[in-house]
Amino acid sequence: QELCKGYDDKDILNMDESGCFFKALPTKGFALKGKKSKGGKKSKQRVTVAFFVSTDGGKVGKPIVIWKSKTPRCFKKASAADTLSKIMYFSDQKSWMQVEIMEKTLENLNNQMIKEKRKVILFLDNATVHPPSLIDKYSNIKVVFPPKNTTSRLQPLDAGIINSFKSKYRMKLMRFVITRTKEDVLASEIAMQVDVLQAIEWFALAWEEVSTD
Repeated sequence: QELCKGYDDKDILNMDESGCFFKALPTKGFALKGKKSKGGKKSKQRVTVAFFVSTDGGKVGKPIVIWKSKTPRCFKKASAADTLSKIMYFSDQKSWMQVEIMEKTLENLNNQMIKEKRKVILFLDNATVHPPSLIDKYSNIKVVFPPKNTTSRLQPLDAGIINSFKSKYRMKLMRFVITRTKEDVLASEIAMQVDVLQAIEWFALAWEEVSTD
């Protein structure tokens, strides 16, 4: 509470990132009794997603998506510009958050806060991609690394918000698969047709549907 003194709930932010296997189907399902069911290869294609939220339940800025390719072929589609405008996109060979990406992300957030004439406090965990050098680096963001066992009030993303986002994304993936299911075609094969641009569109929609209250 002392760390947050002088800040309204809307100006107390938390940011967290998580891996998302965007082509992966549920590991369990249903089958008719007596009928053989076939599995498929489990997709290991992963993006990193990240979000900013405030303690009053507000979503701050756009979702962050990190994928291995700087300019995937699917980005040449006519719909790409509109889809990409809904998120902040970065590339990394392993699709991981890196210090450089983190710095750029906070630069963008700081510019947003300057335009809105707001000063905020941002709680980050002690991951290696959140270096101490971020402290006091930005004019309108006060970066703080909270002590261990911090309450969910300071870390609302860890309190189920990211899980809710992934659940909503998975529902969109499942609808895509179900509407294209045919005899002798594995669901995993259909899921493999999803490219990262389609995943980004679903990420943006899923994040809109998430309630952070």
